[in-house]
Amino acid sequence: MNVTGCVLFSLARLIVSNCCAWLRSVRHRFERGEQMRRKLAALVASVISVGTIMIGLPASARDLPPPYCDAYRYSILAGQGISVFCDYLPYPPYLYRVVAHCAAGSSFWYELGYWVEPGFGPSSAECQGGLLSVARVVGYHVDER
Repeated sequence: MNVTGCVLFSLARLIVSNCCAWLRSVRHRFERGEQMRRKLAALVASVISVGTIMIGLPASARDLPPPYCDAYRYSILAGQGISVFCDYLPYPPYLYRVVAHCAAGSSFWYELGYWVEPGFGPSSAECQGGLLSVARVVGYHVDER
């Protein structure tokens, strides 16, 4: 009986130690899986944010002037300017102006050009930066009135 008890005790101890080792490996795999899920979630979030930025860019980065208009970008001290000249506007009233979309660092604003009749000169808007930041024209649109 003593031998049988020792064998049963040894067998139970072996089963318990194997179960503990198996539980440790399952826990380790679960923790690695949790880390992998977090990394995967971060990757998905970054792809979505980059995709959102890329979807928003083409509309403003397109920079095509309206029909019968020409646009010209030029440099100024600590900034950029844009000038739009229109020969003809299809719909009355026949006035237009350029609106420059300006950016410097993390700041974003609009600069308005003067109202002009078609064929009588360009409408210009300039983005001027501060002392330590250079402003640039990141986009524009033409208002008609």
